[in-house]
Amino acid sequence: MLKQGANTRVYTSVVEKIAGRLGASHEMDKEWVHEVDKRAAKKQEVLDAELNGYKTNMIKESIRMGHNDLGDFYHARGDLNAAFKCYVRTRDYCTSSKPLVGMCLSVVRVSLELGSFLHVANYVQKAEATPDKDAEPLVQAKLGAAMGLANLAQKKYRLAARTLCAVPAEIGTSYNDVIAPQDIATYGALCALATFDRSELKARVLNSVSFRALMELVPNVREVVHDFHSSRYALCLGALAELKNDLLMDLHLAEHVEELYEMIRHRALIQYATPFSSVDLERMATAFHTGVPELMKELAALIGAGKIKARIDSQGRVLHRGQLVRYCRCRARHLQQQCIVRTCQATPRGGEDPRRQLRLGLI
Repeated sequence: MLKQGANTRVYTSVVEKIAGRLGASHEMDKEWVHEVDKRAAKKQEVLDAELNGYKTNMIKESIRMGHNDLGDFYHARGDLNAAFKCYVRTRDYCTSSKPLVGMCLSVVRVSLELGSFLHVANYVQKAEATPDKDAEPLVQAKLGAAMGLANLAQKKYRLAARTLCAVPAEIGTSYNDVIAPQDIATYGALCALATFDRSELKARVLNSVSFRALMELVPNVREVVHDFHSSRYALCLGALAELKNDLLMDLHLAEHVEELYEMIRHRALIQYATPFSSVDLERMATAFHTGVPELMKELAALIGAGKIKARIDSQGRVLHRGQLVRYCRCRARHLQQQCIVRTCQATPRGGEDPRRQLRLGLI
């Protein structure tokens, strides 16, 4: 597959990493590399000569196309920085909205590959501010998908979820060189599970006709979302565990899998406990396929972070939250006050301050 293109840099890098471990068929084909580089050098000379001719004639559209052709050439060769510069240069020669939007999409594509997410956001905004951009329905879809990828890469998971869940299903395979529709559904769904509350998950994911159509392309992800929303957390987390190995090999998602999975699990724990004033930790542990001690550690971390307002009764193995916690605090203060009053009544005049004695006793 690597020998089908003109990117000899990637081919050489991959073969060197394989280091002959996959047999003779995966050894370096130096003759092919030399031939491709030779053809590329000749093509570059032709493109440079054509561009110089266009500049001499001062025809704006021809100059724009010359820079764009050079950008495509460098992109195919794997020289992303040179491709970026060529695409950006076309901006001064765009005479209408359509080529300007095309320039923005080219810069966005290369910037994603370079990891320059500031440029992605910048050129998405430029494209969105272009008049008549809505004349082509796929343009907005591509811009949204690209912005979703940039937000994901920067760990802005909530923004990524909102952006990707808004991408229309009509995008289809038209943007496969950047992101496939199956990936839009997978990334959007996982980010939504990690950051949306129940109402937002229903509104932006389950009730979205367009995003539901995208999720139909990945049935296992669709079932995960339905199980989560229906509070079938054991099924949801089990299905996610089965998907994990595949997701760890995903180009864009791999480095985010562990963090997203932890966020999804924490959100599931929070949503499980939310409707109740007290929760049996043994039943909760069974629902999450874990032990009570491990569950208590997770809940203690969430309580410490302020994500769950509750207290853990480690002896009774019960989680108390909401009004019951407030009642316990009020009751404790009331008992403390009663104790002080009784101590005062029992202490003769001139004696030591009973409140000090009580504090010393408590210490």
